[in-house]
Amino acid sequence: LKHAKDRGGFEPRLDEFRLASLTLKKRKTDTKGLPVMGDTQARERRLRDEELKRIISSAPTKKALFGQIVWFAVWTTMRRGEIFKLEWNDISATGKSIIVHNRKNKKTDRVGLTQQARQILDTVPRVEPRIFPMATKTVTRNFTEAVKRIQKVDPSFQHAQFHDTRHEAISRLFERGSNMAEVQSFSGHRSVDSLMRYAHLDPEDIIDSLDAGVGNFTSPTN
Repeated sequence: LKHAKDRGGFEPRLDEFRLASLTLKKRKTDTKGLPVMGDTQARERRLRDEELKRIISSAPTKKALFGQIVWFAVWTTMRRGEIFKLEWNDISATGKSIIVHNRKNKKTDRVGLTQQARQILDTVPRVEPRIFPMATKTVTRNFTEAVKRIQKVDPSFQHAQFHDTRHEAISRLFERGSNMAEVQSFSGHRSVDSLMRYAHLDPEDIIDSLDAGVGNFTSPTN
């Protein structure tokens, strides 16, 4: 709001904003028991393959498209809004990149498609210009409901939301050896600070990746 004051030339009611914030923080939940204000701490939820499979199989919808969207998100780092704007004509002639329109920063980028992402696209029928003809709300609702269903039978299952696929995707890129600039080319983040909020690396996965590119140890000879 202070920034808006400086740039916009108007006087925001900062005192009222602070008072409202304090009031909402004191009220942890609303009348339905839902959080009034979201947690400001960065999420660190990772979604492993087995968890993703459980979510997809537990979703109310049995359409293959739902699972394709979830996996595509994991292998591209794309946000929901970006995924549902993609069209077949946006894919390059080689099939290795795609144009992502109107990202969160209002820019349009050409983004690389990993081998896994390309394999997913190969399974999606070309029924209309959009690659994934499903409503954003439908995907969100099915993802949320799937997590609830799992937690009913398995209380130890951690809460998850669709946006966690972006955290998982970015973390996987780093673990597979991508550098900062390469990951930013996928995620669209313009600053390192905002990008690193999404990177939650597993040290053992990093070691597995390093080990995969190194031969067996040989004792030095004198």
